[in-house]
Amino acid sequence: MLLAYLIATPFLAALFILSLKPGETRLIERTVRIAALIGAALCVNILMTFESGAIFVVGSYLALDALSLLLSLIISGVGCTVAFYAIGYLRQEVKKGIVGPRRVKQFFVLFELFLFAMLVAANAANPVLMWIAIEATTLSTAFLISFYNKPTATEAAWKYLIINSLGLLIGFLGTLLFLALPQEVVEGGIMTWADLRAAAPAFHPVVVKVAFLFVLVGYGTKVGLVPMHTWLPDAHGKAPSPISALLSGVLLNVALVSVLRFKGLTDLSIGSEFSSMLLLYFGLA
Repeated sequence: MLLAYLIATPFLAALFILSLKPGETRLIERTVRIAALIGAALCVNILMTFESGAIFVVGSYLALDALSLLLSLIISGVGCTVAFYAIGYLRQEVKKGIVGPRRVKQFFVLFELFLFAMLVAANAANPVLMWIAIEATTLSTAFLISFYNKPTATEAAWKYLIINSLGLLIGFLGTLLFLALPQEVVEGGIMTWADLRAAAPAFHPVVVKVAFLFVLVGYGTKVGLVPMHTWLPDAHGKAPSPISALLSGVLLNVALVSVLRFKGLTDLSIGSEFSSMLLLYFGLA
């Protein structure tokens, strides 16, 4: 249940902030602080329990392993720090007359939804849910990048939205190819990462290579691999500082972990040489 509480905390905080009036800024800030501290505390609690050998699973949709635990710690840690910083940051913006209380409320609703989507992506038990969550991060952050409503910020948001949406579409094609490879249909029809790892040695080698190439290019767009990185300078430069910190410190890692999960399937099927060489090529580029 700890995993469910961790993921639900930012979502419930977003709903509560959404129900408040824009003028209730202090209550909004208090909600953001409490949600950030609860998320960090839950993550530490999960870490302590995980070390004793516990396994966290929520139905067929969410599961926490060592890799997702590490990513969840990064999301909660950086998210907590950014939440406290964003409160002071936006107070200064309001004091300067750059934004008003309504924009502050909008910022924190999108901020909490952004954290929620990243936690779902990090702990998704199946590839399709992970893809949906990563796509949700694109939608929430697009509005945050254009937060100041300047022409350059709006242009950066559109560039970010279009490039990443096209990239994730390619990644989705690769995801569907991986899901089509197992010969046996699992009970309930929901293919989890564990099911794919169990079936990976019997995958068709050529299809695996094509699927991983799609995945690497698609999710690599979100990671910012060359030459799909052109959205990065604009988005980071025009977004508010707290959002830029989350983009660079957390979101890119969420997308990278998705690539690593598919790399694990590829390595189990055809060995590590193919995927490693592709990553080396993109890294050198």
